Amino acid sequence: MPGLRIRISRTPFLCGLVPDSRYTVPRYRGFIDMKRHWWFLFLIVGLVLGCERPDPVDGYDPDGAVNNHPDSDIPDPFRVTLVEPGHGPVEGGTDVTIRGFGFTENMRVAFGGRFSDPTQVITVSPTRLLARVPAGEIGTVEVKLIENSGKEAYLGNAFTYDRFSIDPPSGSVTGGTFVRISSPAGELEDTDRFFLGEQELTDLHVVTASTATGRTPPSQPGSVTLRVEKIDAQNLLVADAFAYYDTTDPAYGGLGGGPLDGALTVTVLNTYGRVPVADAFVLLGTGAFSPYSGRTDENGQITFSDPALRGRQVLTVAKEEFISTSVVGFDAKNATIFLEPVIPPSDPNNGQIPSTPKTVYAQVAGAVDFKDAEFEYSCNWNRQVPSPAPAGYRRAVRVFQTLRSWNIAAPASYTVYDTDTCVDGFGIPMLFAVWPGAFALVGIAGYEKDDRSDFIPVAYGVTRRLVVGPAETLNTKVVIEYQLGNRQNVSLVNAPPLVPETGPSQYRCRLFVNIGADGYVVLNDTVQTTDATPQFTYEKQMFMVGPLADAQFALMADAHNYGQYPFSQVFLTRFEDNPVIVDQFLGIPRPLAPTSTEPVLNDRFSFTPSPVTQPTFHIVKINTFPKGDAWWRLYVNGPISTFVLPDLSGFTGVPGKPAGWLYWHVQSVLVPDLSFDDFTYRYLGEKYWTSTAADGSLFTF
Repeated sequence: MPGLRIRISRTPFLCGLVPDSRYTVPRYRGFIDMKRHWWFLFLIVGLVLGCERPDPVDGYDPDGAVNNHPDSDIPDPFRVTLVEPGHGPVEGGTDVTIRGFGFTENMRVAFGGRFSDPTQVITVSPTRLLARVPAGEIGTVEVKLIENSGKEAYLGNAFTYDRFSIDPPSGSVTGGTFVRISSPAGELEDTDRFFLGEQELTDLHVVTASTATGRTPPSQPGSVTLRVEKIDAQNLLVADAFAYYDTTDPAYGGLGGGPLDGALTVTVLNTYGRVPVADAFVLLGTGAFSPYSGRTDENGQITFSDPALRGRQVLTVAKEEFISTSVVGFDAKNATIFLEPVIPPSDPNNGQIPSTPKTVYAQVAGAVDFKDAEFEYSCNWNRQVPSPAPAGYRRAVRVFQTLRSWNIAAPASYTVYDTDTCVDGFGIPMLFAVWPGAFALVGIAGYEKDDRSDFIPVAYGVTRRLVVGPAETLNTKVVIEYQLGNRQNVSLVNAPPLVPETGPSQYRCRLFVNIGADGYVVLNDTVQTTDATPQFTYEKQMFMVGPLADAQFALMADAHNYGQYPFSQVFLTRFEDNPVIVDQFLGIPRPLAPTSTEPVLNDRFSFTPSPVTQPTFHIVKINTFPKGDAWWRLYVNGPISTFVLPDLSGFTGVPGKPAGWLYWHVQSVLVPDLSFDDFTYRYLGEKYWTSTAADGSLFTF
């Protein structure tokens, strides 16, 4: 067609340069006894006169902590040379690339002595691996790698746990990215000013001493410093805190670069390891006769170029042994697609960390104590939990660990009773397992029924800013010192109607406490349900004082169907209002066609749109049934409720249509202030969502 060009990109996807390479000989610190080491003189002479110095290996500096070169099989000693990015939040979770030499399969990684989750460590090549950083304390630590044989390699001062963190840590050069700034030590004040580089954030709101929100200013591509300016002109800095990009997010892919204007560059990476996927089939449009199709090069890239190439598009990437992926209704110059293998890579060690037990638990050892008077603590229960207990009950303290996610039901980690031995000046001893990470311990004191079927809460205590790694033991104490008595009211508005025949069947609300970097206080007894007017009242709640002065209530409210489709949920990660109105429910995306009684017609799929609140995007998953093998994934622009599944039947090297029954899942998602044209895979994480709703149906072709 006139004016059409399809260009296969030859630009290296990953590259790095070092100005020069050199070999150095370590200096011998001391004197050489020539009577005992006469051979050393002959060795030196031989090296100078008779030995030819080998040519340096291109790109290898054996004494420099640098290796950002293309992946290769350079046979060099086992060592670590670079961790990138070199900083992240104390709660962990930063995905880093570790460079070096001699890497093998099933490596184990530790930051400051705390191991990474072994299921999140991927060896890409002998010179590169990926890892997820565990939780830690503010400051700089070494990174250690361990081979299967037990051999270790270290890099000192390799990673810094930041004083402040910003989430998300990257965004478009146009600015306007909604971000949350966290202070694990609770150092934020209403008078603080926040800058990225030299530009001040807009729409700033200091929520608590631990959290602030705002929007990024525009900037040039590259990393900038986060500067917190205090009222006394003191500047608190975090270098390279935020990265601006003008194409797509280097770490999380997706869409970017601004509106499509004659050329679209597509990069295809394997979800596991983020390595280029060569020879993947790429189609722009939905028909077999689209002029825009081709295969990715060895760098996983292809560029479509045509002056007429503008406006919203449908992009599909497919390859045998991978899940086909489509992006529907986007307008962007760049797209980076993460292509997921049908069979994910295995972990032969089943997640076990060498030289540790077969679990990744940690331990807490310490005591439960009671505040008796100002600055006085003792074994006296009566001030906080008066005696006698109701008939059939006994006094108890249930100890909970806070959690990174709100959607995990958390039983008490440990329970102590007034009949347990209490050591004066120490308390009631406790020893129990916890999940590794950054967290708090919460003690809820009250009266527990003898058969443990009921618990009447009375008082509480909180111990903040705890960090423990896998197989470690942390010594600490939980002090019961506050009475429960706060009250919170919740009203649901615009929730989907209940439909007993098909669902949803019930309204539900669950209340939490968000304490920033320490996670969420998640208690089982804060779940309330109704099939009538969705209004809820919570009594005997914690006050946001003392150790919770920088905390706020959070909640999840939904119209649910007992763990099955359909459902609609709203998440409020922080709120201060009382009563709080929950009104951002998404309509349930009920499949209209195809269904179990209506097969696919012209490859067209449609579902009901959301009537009040518009989602940011929809996630559509098509799996075989009943086996559940993944076949296709689609990311669909929020206003769209009808799409055509691209026809790949005329192309080779792509998965064919499965025979028999299939199941298509539709999940609508609202991410506040996010344009679909700036979508990245980062926003598949629930922590960025305000609302979601889902449904699904069987069908056949």
